[in-house]
Amino acid sequence: MEPTLLALVADYVAAANPRLADIDLQTQLRSKFDGLRVVVCSDDDVPPTCPRRTRAPVATSTTSMPASIACASRAKRMLPADWWSACAPTMRTERHPRAAAVSGADPCAGCRHAGTLLAAGDCDPQDVCAAAHSGRRMDRFFRQHPDQAEAYLGDDHWERRAIAARHAPLDSIVALIEDRDEAVRRVVATRLPPEQLEALMQDPDREVRIGVAHRLDPERLMPLARDPDYMVRVVVARRLPHGKLPKLAADPEREVRKTVAQRLPAFALGRLLFDHEAEVRRIVASRALAADAERMLEDEDWLVRLAAVERAPVAAVRRHLDDPEAEVRQAAWQRLQHGHGHPERAN
Repeated sequence: MEPTLLALVADYVAAANPRLADIDLQTQLRSKFDGLRVVVCSDDDVPPTCPRRTRAPVATSTTSMPASIACASRAKRMLPADWWSACAPTMRTERHPRAAAVSGADPCAGCRHAGTLLAAGDCDPQDVCAAAHSGRRMDRFFRQHPDQAEAYLGDDHWERRAIAARHAPLDSIVALIEDRDEAVRRVVATRLPPEQLEALMQDPDREVRIGVAHRLDPERLMPLARDPDYMVRVVVARRLPHGKLPKLAADPEREVRKTVAQRLPAFALGRLLFDHEAEVRRIVASRALAADAERMLEDEDWLVRLAAVERAPVAAVRRHLDDPEAEVRQAAWQRLQHGHGHPERAN
């Protein structure tokens, strides 16, 4: 296996299983796959001058690759040597952070922390690094050095800004309310005090608005009850004070009305008794007052009738001993048995 590619494969394995990072993987792989030519690439990486899948894969050894390598790389093909000779010089390596290290370049050259944190052993380009193209490495860096987060809030990379915003002081992330990337604004919506979230109520990203609906004071949620996204309105329906819930009883989205039906006081469920969605009516029937439940005993949906039988007056339940559905008949019989002895059991 070529030395350059060997280093790349070793790094892929270490990335897939960090516990192997301290092992001399290159030596282990060299002894296991000596003589193999392995190309790690996707179809997009194959130059147009190189043959694609016109030839059967050829291997010079019968040794199988470990599962960790198979999981770590995008694709692996053991191809003839002439394919390698034609394509190896153009194989891309810039996708992985170790590519620069393999070519001999210093990955920390020009880093603002090279003379401080790196020199003190407090950061590592392969594990704890703000400049890495790995969210986990960036997050580890800012977790260990939250005092550095504010300096990265204006970074060009959206993920670096978003991760830095999780650890930066609250007063420093207010300006990110208008960040161009929604991932950054979502972080802001989870961190700012509720009284500072009104500016995000009209955010174009639904996840940002959902985050705001979860955290805003319930008394200030009504503007979001008219949000165009139903999931925002569902969150509003879960948190809105009971006195304002009836305003959402006519919402066009079933899930919103189901949430309202679950939260409205039983005496206020009348407006949902004949909702056009059976799922809403089932919830209503399971919570309704006896008089309202009696009105639902003739519902076309048998699950609604089943729930209504459990709450309707016993006298009204008798006519459902001959209901078309066996489970409704059984429930009616049990109600009558409990209230009036042991009538003849319904078939």
